[in-house]
Amino acid sequence: EMVDAYGPLEMFSIYRDVFEIKTFGPSYDAVRASGGPCTQPDAKFEDTDRIDILLVPGGCGVDAVVEKSDWLDWVSQRAGEAIWVTSVCTGALILARAGVLHERAATTNKNEFDKVVKEAGDSSIKWRRKARWVVDGNVLTSSGVSAGVDMSLDLIERILGADAANEAARLSEYVRNPDPDDDPFAKENT
Repeated sequence: EMVDAYGPLEMFSIYRDVFEIKTFGPSYDAVRASGGPCTQPDAKFEDTDRIDILLVPGGCGVDAVVEKSDWLDWVSQRAGEAIWVTSVCTGALILARAGVLHERAATTNKNEFDKVVKEAGDSSIKWRRKARWVVDGNVLTSSGVSAGVDMSLDLIERILGADAANEAARLSEYVRNPDPDDDPFAKENT
């Protein structure tokens, strides 16, 4: 999903002097979003240095990725080295299958919640249906699509302070939801 990836990246890009944004893939082949546009990876998996913030977006392509051990191994390794690990929407399924969410609290897209929980295959994960995003240690998971923007603003606040997060929202003309438990979409899908 385009907003899964580019919503959070837009927030981080406001502080280009702090965050260097790169996309990664198994090759330099462009990846087509479900909405149509392509993203060209900046680097291949094997050319990756340490990543401080790992963002795993979700969407239609997740079902194919969770069957690829090279992808899951890469996510597991990079998550183990990262300072922060994040997912948006069904990207939580990739984190779960890579072992990153073992014994952690997490959330995911409300429309795919039951499917993700079932396919995660790890009963130690403490799934939270009613949460816009969840923070467990250095791992942040967000629910559907636009919740990733709020999660990324929370992470910006943790790194740069509340003023920076609020300024990113203001410059983007985005109405920030600073409360991870204020999840109006969970009410519709419980």
